[in-house]
Amino acid sequence: DAHEYLRYATALREWLLTGAEPGFSRWPPGYPMAAALLSLVGIPVMAAPQLVSFLSWLAAFWFGSIALDRLFPSPRGTAYWALLFSLSPFLMRIAFSSMSDMLAIALGCAFVSLGLGWLENRRALELGAAFACFSGAVATRFSAPVVLGLFAAWLFFEALKARDRAAAGAAILGAIGPWALTWWAWSLETL
Repeated sequence: DAHEYLRYATALREWLLTGAEPGFSRWPPGYPMAAALLSLVGIPVMAAPQLVSFLSWLAAFWFGSIALDRLFPSPRGTAYWALLFSLSPFLMRIAFSSMSDMLAIALGCAFVSLGLGWLENRRALELGAAFACFSGAVATRFSAPVVLGLFAAWLFFEALKARDRAAAGAAILGAIGPWALTWWAWSLETL
């Protein structure tokens, strides 16, 4: 998988720079696209996927801390979260590998954190950002809806129940971008 992610990140980088068609990849395009975008700011394309994973590890810790604080406002929650992240062999391994798992976890944590924030504040932009993270997680790992789908459906129905058209519209618009990337990448398949 890591070889294919690197190949596709390189192809997407060339597409962004020259317009050359990147070709087809059977894996979700979210992680290679993040690596390609990071390589545009001067990071070597060989190092960009690992840096995406490490930055995702940091983002997952940060958004997870915010989500836990919203659910259980206690300093202990953040301390336990820090221990989980610093001592978990699985999380440490995927934080330094060229795989999409950590990016999907970070986007999932951001989705939960922003979704809980919308439930507290009812700001439409926050719900739109939450659904962009949800859709990004799906565009990174197709197993994300299994874990996050119920919460996504509940948030959307909460917006509809509250007759908050701005929030429901923001959720739909937020979800369109990463899905459009996935559909575009798969449209490049040649038979």
